[in-house]
Amino acid sequence: MRFSCLPQDVKKGMSINLLDFFRKKRSDLSNFLIHLTKNGSYEAWREMDSSNYAGRYLYGPSETIMAEDSLRKILTSPSPTLLARSPFGVFKVIGINVSKNRKLDIPPEWLMSVCFSETPLRELPSFYRATQDPKNWSLKTNRYQKFGLAFDVEHMRSSGGHPVFYYDRRQTAIQKTIESLGNPNMHSLTRHILALCEPYGPKILEPTKEVDFRWEREWRVVGNFKFSWQNVAFGICPEEKIPEFEILVKGSFPFLDPDWEIDRLKSDLEKRGWTQLAGKI
Repeated sequence: MRFSCLPQDVKKGMSINLLDFFRKKRSDLSNFLIHLTKNGSYEAWREMDSSNYAGRYLYGPSETIMAEDSLRKILTSPSPTLLARSPFGVFKVIGINVSKNRKLDIPPEWLMSVCFSETPLRELPSFYRATQDPKNWSLKTNRYQKFGLAFDVEHMRSSGGHPVFYYDRRQTAIQKTIESLGNPNMHSLTRHILALCEPYGPKILEPTKEVDFRWEREWRVVGNFKFSWQNVAFGICPEEKIPEFEILVKGSFPFLDPDWEIDRLKSDLEKRGWTQLAGKI
């Protein structure tokens, strides 16, 4: 493949980060990973009490949580942390021993993760609105809201973040290869990758229905994600809440409304002195 658009210094053999170069040229690439908070509940898992069922788990819905309240609690904590509350990935379904059913002896905590999206800021409204439309998600109890935090991609990589591995369960050879990673004999080698394996295609428990979350462009951090205000690139909230949240974080980073057009996002940042950040949006 030839890249005729590359600058002359690259053609002369000088080294640059090609991904950084293309992020500046392509609107579908992002410099940031965004964590949105939700209205709804999460799966609360616990080990069964009976000694006869050690290593077996039960789960149910947590108390109701609200996106705005969640973000406030995160930011006012003495040690800001995004909590890994629920397990994710295919091994949540095929690997955790639920109730009396023994599967692959994978404990929920191996799969509990904090989720982020690589969706560019200009496309974020379509991301969170997708889960708010009852025509699309009539049974979905957790709905993304426009409250959240954005982190630089490179910071997330150095903090253990990794893109999710999406795979098509209709391709039998690939499906069997990936799902064999959950074999108990392989746990010492594979446990750190299990939370990242996300299938699309026929649902495991309802094979006549399909699921496909590739549009989320998801990254995960396994376990809780601790950070400081200095690690945050920007916050997300409705326009009328911006002054309130910026006071809360003592101006350590700006807040933006993702419903703004890209030109307004950039000009707002530039007017407030966040010029370098505006250049990366």
